[in-house]
Amino acid sequence: MTLRTGDLAYVKKRWSALQALLAFVKTSVNPSTLLIDAFVFKGSSNGTTPAAMLVSSLTNLATLADALGDASTASAYRAEANATFHSIQNLLFNSTSGAFRTSLADSGFAYIDCA
Repeated sequence: MTLRTGDLAYVKKRWSALQALLAFVKTSVNPSTLLIDAFVFKGSSNGTTPAAMLVSSLTNLATLADALGDASTASAYRAEANATFHSIQNLLFNSTSGAFRTSLADSGFAYIDCA
């Protein structure tokens, strides 16, 4: 938002709502896998799609936090995004097929291509 428009006032006005939404989403994160174990985003529970969407959201919110001068929040969001990214890699990537499973419950035959 602010990087494309320069509208920092808009971000400031919406910042608390964005943080509240993220806090809600994070209530669905399984602390042992760092994957989303409820249907907050599109995709399967404990799946690649919702976890990737969380990584993207955290990364974008970190950028906005930087724009607001909140370096500690930006750093925390980037650390969470990085940890979730590594969970996706470690738990959902199948090196034999070279693709990501759709979810932890996947039997190993349904894969998605996740860039």
